[in-house]
Amino acid sequence: SGARLGQLTRGADSALYTTRFGFGTDGTVVAVPKSGAPYNLSGLDATRRRSGITTAPGGALIEGWFIRGGTGSISQLSVTGGAGSERELVTGLGKPVGLAVAGDQLFVSDQNTAQVLVYSLAVVRAQPATAAAGKVLATFTTADGLDLMTAASDGTLYLGGTGGKLFQISPSGAVKTLASGWPALRGVAMEERNRRLFAAVVGAQASDPSSIRIVPLD
Repeated sequence: SGARLGQLTRGADSALYTTRFGFGTDGTVVAVPKSGAPYNLSGLDATRRRSGITTAPGGALIEGWFIRGGTGSISQLSVTGGAGSERELVTGLGKPVGLAVAGDQLFVSDQNTAQVLVYSLAVVRAQPATAAAGKVLATFTTADGLDLMTAASDGTLYLGGTGGKLFQISPSGAVKTLASGWPALRGVAMEERNRRLFAAVVGAQASDPSSIRIVPLD
């Protein structure tokens, strides 16, 4: 299925973790330890198509997945040795793509419903919740094609999508378009110290190069 790697995060063990989409045949999570030799975690369901992964306070890994023609979920990922195991936290989502955590807030962008939902991380860890239990923070259109996102420490969200726009969502749910006109956006990362974003922009054609664009916030 090709590499098709997703979001990147650092775990409590200092290793980097990223998802591999897999297209329903070889989806997994890839670990990159300090040695620099990456490997696929064993024990994970290869039919699960994964995109988003992030680290919660305390170091727990949270990742999202869906099965084509079925439903999607958010799970907590535990890693022991080279094996991974998943425990579902939120079920019944459509196509969860973007994930972000700020404090106790777990943010999820669902590409199918074009919504950004928010859950209490402590609550869903204690008792798994359904998609309907989430608070709708913001609503977009399916043409926006919501994708990966990131959160500032104050809970402000930044995300893009296949519609080529870069959005900011305030903690109260107010949406602002920061940039537009790009072919498509995938990942977004924030450097709070220097108040700027790094946006992964996909080329308009398969043969066109992708790029990283820097977007100042002030």
